[in-house]
Amino acid sequence: MKNTLILILTFTTSLMTYANDYTYNYLVFTTQDGTEKAITVENLKLSFVDGQLVVDNGVESQTYSLTSLSKMFFSESTVDGIVETVINGNEVVDVFTVSGIWMGKFGNVDDAKKSLQRGVYVLKQGKTTSKIAIK
Repeated sequence: MKNTLILILTFTTSLMTYANDYTYNYLVFTTQDGTEKAITVENLKLSFVDGQLVVDNGVESQTYSLTSLSKMFFSESTVDGIVETVINGNEVVDVFTVSGIWMGKFGNVDDAKKSLQRGVYVLKQGKTTSKIAIK
């Protein structure tokens, strides 16, 4: 009996040590359509508001309808090597063409979308840059 107890304690301790060797830097969300998005876990806060999961780490924020989520899991790296940046839709944004031509400064992303012709544009807000396609 004593040997069995020692064996179980040894196994449990080694398992705990093995689990502590991993560092999970990202929380990955998979939606029903198969899209995967990752967010860094440093300072991560999860909250539920009106059937929505709001994920915020102080740098970026993502919102998911609970019915649209397929799964979420922790990962050591991003899903595709690209960390998605999120532009705040309510702040001033500079818009450029993919050639680098400045198209103007807009009060928010929606104003920019309404004013732009079809094409692909680069949005810049402070240190955050993102691309959009207007169809």
